[in-house]
Amino acid sequence: SHIVVEDKWKPEITCPDDATIWCLQNPDDLILVGQPVAFDCSDFELDYTDVYVQYTCSENPSVLMEITRTWLVNDEYNNSNSCVQHITVSRPEFSDVAMPGDVDMDCDEVSGPLTPDVTGYPLLGGIDLVPGGAGICSFGISFTDETIDICQGTYQIIRTWKLTDICPEAGGGTTQTTHIQYITVNDVPPTVSFAS
Repeated sequence: SHIVVEDKWKPEITCPDDATIWCLQNPDDLILVGQPVAFDCSDFELDYTDVYVQYTCSENPSVLMEITRTWLVNDEYNNSNSCVQHITVSRPEFSDVAMPGDVDMDCDEVSGPLTPDVTGYPLLGGIDLVPGGAGICSFGISFTDETIDICQGTYQIIRTWKLTDICPEAGGGTTQTTHIQYITVNDVPPTVSFAS
C-alpha cells in the first residue's frame, strides 16, 4: 500500500499593522513598515502587490499617498492566502521637523568648511532634509550663512534655515518659517613644550 501525504490547507497569514511613514521614507523598507507572519506545513513564498492613490495638495494637504498592500502567501502545493495592509505616506508640517541645535567647538577641531554635513541638517523622521531633496514632500529647505569675527581665532557663523511648506495642512498659500543656528568656533591657547 502507499500513503500519500498532501497539503490541501491554505497557509496561515497575519498581516502587519497599518503603517504611517514620511514622504522621504521608503515604503518598500520592510523593517520600517513590517511584514506578515505566515505559517504552513510545506515550503511557501511571500510576495506583495501595491495599489497607489496619490493626492494633490488641494485633495489632501496632509497625505501624499495611500498604499493598499496585498500580501500573498503561496505554498508548494499552490495553496494560497492573502491579507491587506494600508500604508499612509504623509507630508510634514513645520512642527514635524527637528531643527539642528547650536554648535560650539574649538578651532583645532575644524578641519574644513563647517557645512551642514558637519554641523547638522534639519531632520524628518531621522532623515536629513537636504536643500533640494524634499520636493516630493511639497517642502523646501535652504540656508544662508553670516560669519562674524569675534576676536582673533574666534568667530561665529549665524546660519539661518528657511523652511517652505507648499502644501500647509490648514490650506491656503505657501507658508515659510525660519530657524537660526549659531555655530561658534573658539580659539585655543597655544601649547608650549619645553626641552628637557
